[in-house]
Amino acid sequence: MRTFAAKEAKDGFGLLLDTAQREPVVIEKKGRPVAVVVSITDYERLESLEDAYWADRARKAVAGGFLNAAKSRDLVSEMLNAENRNLKGRRESAKAIARKASPSNRRKNP
Repeated sequence: MRTFAAKEAKDGFGLLLDTAQREPVVIEKKGRPVAVVVSITDYERLESLEDAYWADRARKAVAGGFLNAAKSRDLVSEMLNAENRNLKGRRESAKAIARKASPSNRRKNP
């Protein structure tokens, strides 16, 4: 894998493209790798590999069982309702604490 400095890549863009047709090219800026240029063939191969990976994950999910759309919607709704009940309980607790701490509920010293 060949490495180009950013300025070198900019100044020799045609050479960069030609090199990328043969091998991936790392672009560095201030000595740090910031990008990789690959040929369209390599890019399409990588996309194909990623598609195959996700297709395999989907097949495994189907084989292992998963929730259908209605069950997923019910589960999310149940989770949101539980969170809302939790938030409502916290708000009510905060209001009770505020009422206890309010000046009208404090005893005045004689």
